[in-house]
This record gives sequence, C-alpha cells and structure tokens, in this order.
Amino acid sequence: MTDDLSSGGDLNDELHRVYVDRLPALQRAREELSKLLHKVAASIEDRNLVRANIVSLRIKEFESFRSKAVRRDWTADEAIRACTDLVGARVVCSNVEDLRRFAELLKEDNGDVRPLVDEADYIQKPQDRGYRALHLDLVMLVGGSVLRPDTVRCEVQIRTLLQDAWANLVHDDIYKQMGLPEDLEARARDLAAVLATADEIASSIRSRAARVLTAPARRPALDVASAAAVSYLFRQYFGRSPADYAVRQALDLCQRLDIRSLEWLPEYLKNDGNEGFPEEARLAYLKIVGRGPLQNERVFLAALRAVANGKAKALKWIRHQANLEVEEFEHIASREMLSELPDTIEEFTEDLSLGRVGVGLEQLATAFGTAHACYICQTTIVDPYAFAEAAIVHYSVPEAHQDKVVEEIERAIYESGAETGGWQSTTLCAYHSETMHRDD
Repeated sequence: MTDDLSSGGDLNDELHRVYVDRLPALQRAREELSKLLHKVAASIEDRNLVRANIVSLRIKEFESFRSKAVRRDWTADEAIRACTDLVGARVVCSNVEDLRRFAELLKEDNGDVRPLVDEADYIQKPQDRGYRALHLDLVMLVGGSVLRPDTVRCEVQIRTLLQDAWANLVHDDIYKQMGLPEDLEARARDLAAVLATADEIASSIRSRAARVLTAPARRPALDVASAAAVSYLFRQYFGRSPADYAVRQALDLCQRLDIRSLEWLPEYLKNDGNEGFPEEARLAYLKIVGRGPLQNERVFLAALRAVANGKAKALKWIRHQANLEVEEFEHIASREMLSELPDTIEEFTEDLSLGRVGVGLEQLATAFGTAHACYICQTTIVDPYAFAEAAIVHYSVPEAHQDKVVEEIERAIYESGAETGGWQSTTLCAYHSETMHRDD
C-alpha cells in the first residue's frame, strides 16, 4: 500500500469518517488523562526533590493517524482500534529516579478502570537511533456501561530533561525518515550516549542529596541548631529520618533566620489530636491548592519560621508556597491548551468564528493572558483586542496581515456572546458597568 491519497481515496475517506466519529471520545480521554497525570504529580511526596512536569497532552492529528494507518496497512476499523497513541501525553522529570517514581505512582493510581496495557522501556533498551524514554500504554474509561465500557488507549511518554533535550534536538529531525546516512545516525546515537552519561551523573547527585540521614537514638542537646537535633526532631514527630538535603535546608534556614536554639521547635511540631501547628499549616495549604499532601519537610521549615517570626508569618509563608504551586499548575494547563490550537492562523480564525476552538473562549483568553475578572461579580471578561494581539504573537502573523486578523478575531469574539466588559469601564462586566453608569 502506498501513502498516496490519489490512489487511496476510499481508504482516506473511511479513515476520516472513523476518526471524526471517535473524536468526542478522544477528547474525553484526553481530559481524563490530564486529571490522572495532574493527580499523580500532586501526590509526589517531596516536590522539592522530585520534579515532574506535564509538558504536553494531545490528540493525534488526522494526518498523522492516516499516515500511520497507511504504513501499517490497516483498514479504517483496524486503525481506530489498533492505534495506541491516538491520545498521548509527555511528562518530563529531572532525572531517571524521578522518572521511575512518577511511573510507579501512575501505575499504582490507574486502578481497574485504567489498567496498564503495555510498558516499553527504551531506557534499559534504547531504540536504534538513540531514543530513550519510558512509554506506558493505559486504557481510559470514557463512557459506556458496566458491561460494555467505552475505553480509549492512551500513551504516556516519560522522559528525563536530557532525554527530552535529545528528542527536541535530534529525534524530531530523523524520526520516521528512511535511508538516512549511517554517519548521521551514528552522530545521533553518540549524542544520546553522551546525554545518558550526564543523566547518570545527575542521578548520582540526586542519590547523594536524597540519602537518609539516620537520626540519633537518643535526644541530643536542643540548645544549638545541629544536624543531630534536626534529624532527631524530624523523626520524633514525622516517624522517619529525614533526607540529607532536608537537614541541610533546615540548617541553612536556621542560619538565615538567626535561629541558634531548637528548644522551642517541639511546640510547633506537636499535633496531638490534629490540633497543632502542623494541622494548621496543612489546612492553610489545602485551602489554596485543594489537593495533594503538604510535605513533612515543608511543615518542618514552616515550624522553624514560626520559632523565628511567629505562627502568623509562618502560615503566610505556607500560603505563598501554595500559591506558587497553583501558578505552576495553571501555567502547565495554559501551555497544554495553547499546544492544542490549530496549526495556522487561518484555521484558528475559522474555528473561532464557527465556535469550535475546542475549549471555552474564556479559558483560552485566560491562557493567552487576555482575560480578567469583573471587579464586582468576578465574571470572566475577555479583552478582544488583547486576545487578537496575543494570537498574532502566538502564530507570528506577518505585519502586512495583522490588521485583517485583528478585525476577524475581534468580530468573532463579539459575535460569540462572550463577556467583553462594558463601554464605561474595562474593569466591570457589561451588566455592572451599565448599572454603575445608570446609578451615576
């Protein structure tokens, strides 16, 4: 079979039909996969040490689906069932240990309704051209009944920062290309091997930082801020010895805040009946983040801040850390949303005018940074001109075409019925702007 539409028109039509029919289920699967991955990322015990970023969540584009079906000589019905990466995600971790930990948490959390179907470890056994990553195939439940559930296969690619760098630098240039010169493939393998060695060095650094510092069996003197005192108190109140890096963080903080004695620290580590400072810290954190545990390491640092500056300022620090995490998650979500936009400005303006941008217009405006809340009722207000300007930047629209694009986008937004604010005030929705103006 050849990858030629003129000779495969019937197959192309059938592939397009099954793809379009399946698209709503694929969109639901992407949403469920996003929830799962963010839940796993939030459940990481110590995000100060283990880093995992969800850098993309996508539905395979039709042309890529069609090309794969042609290469594999699939019928349309076979393709929609056999293609395991119609929905895919990429997670980038700091190093191999973090990658393995994220994969473990993902497999533990997927449960019976999201079973692990397959695992391809291209770290233990890299592909011929040097590609390294861990691929997990999951089944996402998107509807149906108990007896006949509707499921979608999804692929999660988990890479280290350096593996992802190799893929961005080399893999995209040579992947799926046939007949490449051997010297070019050899250079790609050489670069992959160099970065794999760097990953090993990074792993050794991480292992040293994560090494548990065994706490002393007997209570040391608390009138000085020492490693023995920190590790002893940590184990006494949290049930385990801390990692080496956590002890060093605590001692660095003691030095910065001029904490010379830890005698008062137990007062802020006690949590009898969940009625102590640790519980207050966790509640303050959850009120903002809404999910995931507050790491014991961070509770310990907050308790040190309470010793130095009082409980109120320590809780304020916890809330600040929680807000930083929320901003990080929102940034990731915005990046995911923008990555799913059409490839060209022409397609984007057409989808916008037809109301099929794939997400709510307000959500997209928020991702573009061109939305704000009504000062009174908090309704999301979209700024049409700023939205159009952001789209121009996103698509790198040539200057000669910018005025036309701005006009088309502004018209589409005004015709969409989205809240664009009042004439009298840009900080108020139309209703409250008119009310305020009438009252005046």
